[in-house]
Amino acid sequence: MDDRPLVSIITVTLNIIDNDRKEYLDKCVESVRSQSYPNMEYIIQDGESCDGTLELLSCYTGLQVFSEPDGGIDEAYNNAMKHAHGKYVMFLNSDDYFHDDTVVERCVALMEEKKADYLYGKADIIDEKRKVVGTFVPRMENFWRDMPYSHQAFFIRRDVLEKEGNYDASFGIGGDYDLAIRLILRDYKGVYMDEKISYYRLGGISSQMKDKQSHQKTLCILASIMLKFYSLFYKDMELEDCLDIYHFGEKTSAVYPRHFLQKLINFMVGLDLKNFDYNKFIDYVNMLSSVNCMDDVKKEKIYLFHFLLIMKIKYTSSRRKYYLFGCIPLFKVTF
Repeated sequence: MDDRPLVSIITVTLNIIDNDRKEYLDKCVESVRSQSYPNMEYIIQDGESCDGTLELLSCYTGLQVFSEPDGGIDEAYNNAMKHAHGKYVMFLNSDDYFHDDTVVERCVALMEEKKADYLYGKADIIDEKRKVVGTFVPRMENFWRDMPYSHQAFFIRRDVLEKEGNYDASFGIGGDYDLAIRLILRDYKGVYMDEKISYYRLGGISSQMKDKQSHQKTLCILASIMLKFYSLFYKDMELEDCLDIYHFGEKTSAVYPRHFLQKLINFMVGLDLKNFDYNKFIDYVNMLSSVNCMDDVKKEKIYLFHFLLIMKIKYTSSRRKYYLFGCIPLFKVTF
């Protein structure tokens, strides 16, 4: 009998048929069932679909299907956790799939070796035609202004997730980002696996760009999660400031409130975290601060001059003579 720890793989679904996602779900399920790791349970948590999705799910073998209403994807994750028994939990959305057949085995081995609370790795980003258009490379030093890793390339100990109260479903979406911040601030031990864990399809809830109204609502939710964190060390922060940081981040110097970056460093250093790379974090924030200073130096200065002519007029019986002595700049304006 294999004594390796049980792993719970969780996929949430809702109206797969109506949304024309059957092909993607087939790929997702197959990538889980083909894993070499021998001790897994595969849980499908459905949001009470009414389009034939449940009938579709009944055709798959080797998985457990549960269906109940929910208020969004984060609540669906929490509902699935009630049925999970694994030492480790991994959430793979219905549009996404594992990078290869042995990736779960390698992830579990590394977590066991390092005695990690959670693990994160890379994820290839694909479009609707399964063409790779980029790779999501984790940046933990950037956690305070963006998702530091792909949720589809993330494993976590079930007891850690339950200790944290699972996902905060009050936002509707973005619970994965809120969890990432909590894991860092509460000094859980994360380990980075420098490999590609999954394929992550564009067009999910948090990356949908076609519906501009929905996209703006998503940005506001993510900014609200940032505000929840920033309020711990910057009391005057407003939602609009968070939106600026999320929108522009490293691309402009005009998005950070006064002394924000220094207060951020001071707050994080004061936590004295044992499992956080302060060198990378401080170097990164100082780099942003240096960019701000450089931008200030490079601001264009325009000098506007007004000339006062100094002349002497000499009269003779037949004509007047004009003597020009020079000009004096009266003022300058700097922008």
